[in-house]
Amino acid sequence: MALLYLMVVGTYGKTAGLFAAAALLSLPRFFLHAHLVALDVPVAVASFATIFLFWKTVDRKGWAWGLLWGLAWGLAVAVKLNGVFISIALVMWFLIFRRNWSVALRLLLMVLVALLTFFMVWPWLYYQTWPRLIDYVNFHLHHYMIGQWYFGQFFMPPPWHFIFVMVWAVVPLTVMILSLVGIIHAGKEKRDGGLKWLLILSVFVSISPFIFGKSLLYDNERLFMPVFPFLAALAGIGFGRLVTYLQKITERVKRPALAIPAAVILGIALLMPQVVTMTGLYPYLLSYYSEGVGGLRGAKKLGLETTYWCNTCADALPYINIHAEPGDIIWSEDSNMLHYYQTIGQLRQDVLITDKDPVEIDSGLLGDGIIGKADWYIFQYRQTQYGVDGEKGYLLLRKLATQTPVYEVSYQGVPLMKLYGALK
Repeated sequence: MALLYLMVVGTYGKTAGLFAAAALLSLPRFFLHAHLVALDVPVAVASFATIFLFWKTVDRKGWAWGLLWGLAWGLAVAVKLNGVFISIALVMWFLIFRRNWSVALRLLLMVLVALLTFFMVWPWLYYQTWPRLIDYVNFHLHHYMIGQWYFGQFFMPPPWHFIFVMVWAVVPLTVMILSLVGIIHAGKEKRDGGLKWLLILSVFVSISPFIFGKSLLYDNERLFMPVFPFLAALAGIGFGRLVTYLQKITERVKRPALAIPAAVILGIALLMPQVVTMTGLYPYLLSYYSEGVGGLRGAKKLGLETTYWCNTCADALPYINIHAEPGDIIWSEDSNMLHYYQTIGQLRQDVLITDKDPVEIDSGLLGDGIIGKADWYIFQYRQTQYGVDGEKGYLLLRKLATQTPVYEVSYQGVPLMKLYGALK
């Protein structure tokens, strides 16, 4: 948020900078991911920091700035491989706005330093360097398949338009509209030196791997976290444009003193819808959907995924701790999650955990499997786990539909998680 403010304020003023930082904070999905011990927000931070350092120093003389760019970009790539793509934005912007040898040489130096940084911060590559590097690359080129629920169907991978629909679906409508305002006005103001285009190019390269079907996309918005800070920056610029119009209106009515309070009220009004929704939905912010798709209810009707990453499952534990018998078997999509809760004392130690296939298929018929053998079923509404008609997850869902849950978590009538007892 600090880098976001500093990047925008120097060119578009405090109003735009403050709103950009506030807009990022108000993105429910980004806010949730920022609290997880995962790589997705760290790579977003590192990618944004690379763009920030480049922008602040591109017109300064001296090769040392190339070293700094390389260090930042190398760390971004070391955090997660999609940090690679942000360099494409730098090169494209250089070809449009700063075609000179000084910047070109520093970009070349950036690449060399980034490679060195990538290797130095990863001791695993110190030994058997080449075969391990090949393994790392092959892991990403041939990633194990993970499906995605999209418009009521199971895809692996989803179609090219998934990325655009999800950006629209999970970014609050006011922030998205203001981002579009910032994009529309790109190039109309020469004074920004190309900042808006740098942000636009950064948005594009953050989603481009998923547009062309060359990269597996799953878990809704998780894999394109780097796009959100750049959208927030554009939203800040768009808000700054609105405030400029607002100032002109107050001057026309000869009430210039009203410009500041009016801008504050406008900013609060534009951020309030998602803040109110976040407050009501917290901590299940992976179920947030924007007004652009009708919120969570609208997303459910469209056939978008309700939740993922087991972020609702902990709510089932207090009920199990009270009502389970010693030795009871609990089934969930992810046994590691429940074992973790046992380790930290949130789930009783005397219950057993399984994530084995919930049913067996024999000539297309339901067999015994875990059905009828588990005592508790924690079922989060991550539709991806259903698979397709005839697969085991789908059959479990069909069986659970005939049962009455003993406990459930829902929002605005949309179920997020249901806990079932022994099946009848």
